[in-house]
Amino acid sequence: MINCLYSEIKKFSSLKKILYILIIIIIPFTIQFLAIQEGYIYYITREIFEESIQGIISMLFPVLIMVVYANGYIVEYKNEYIKYCQSRVDIWTYIKSKLLANSIFTFIVGALIILIPYFFCQVIVPRYGLVELTPITEKMYPRENNLSFLLEYSSLAYILVYTIWVGINAVLYGNMAMLISLHKKNGFISLSIPVLFYHLGNFFLAVIGFEKFSPLASVFPLSLRKIWTGNFFVSFITLFITDIVLFIYSYKKYKQFGDYYV
Repeated sequence: MINCLYSEIKKFSSLKKILYILIIIIIPFTIQFLAIQEGYIYYITREIFEESIQGIISMLFPVLIMVVYANGYIVEYKNEYIKYCQSRVDIWTYIKSKLLANSIFTFIVGALIILIPYFFCQVIVPRYGLVELTPITEKMYPRENNLSFLLEYSSLAYILVYTIWVGINAVLYGNMAMLISLHKKNGFISLSIPVLFYHLGNFFLAVIGFEKFSPLASVFPLSLRKIWTGNFFVSFITLFITDIVLFIYSYKKYKQFGDYYV
């Protein structure tokens, strides 16, 4: 399994792949930043960061995660590369290595989705004066949200916890797509189901008045202003249980039959 994992990491670490990942993160962030650069009142750079990861980035989140790794896995199946692997390694060992690699890659991408905008807004924006900040007065103060309480400890705690949170959610969405692809070999369907889970969940819960429990609000709780009740764990737990069920089902199927093409 270690050899399989090393092989996957080596493929993912190519310069072409790294540039591809950076591009799919930077382009939507740049578009969103330009859209919120003017016309808003900001008191501190943290508010610029929070606005910059809403809108385009929050809507494209599952898509950005899907294209990281799961699509390449489906291509391997269609090219019958997995048949070749079956002759060299146990199929379930191969699947586990792919899931682990997918977890690592999607976590990194999920983290970068947060860290790149945060660094830009905290370092580049004030240094070059890209956004005008309004002086804080007694009647005007920075907005607070679900994670503001972490600022009582430090800014590092705030961004570290949030980065890890988004990274974990990215892992769950990425692995959902890969686990589905073990049973549904149509790439479009396998990649679409996690995206539909995200967007249909947002739409349905908004219609019935429970948008605070939506998948979008779960991954990006910064849009919820100071109402920390743990509500964003509802969608997270649902996603987590779905992945566990898919994993157990996949384990029973491929560990029992030992053949990816059954």
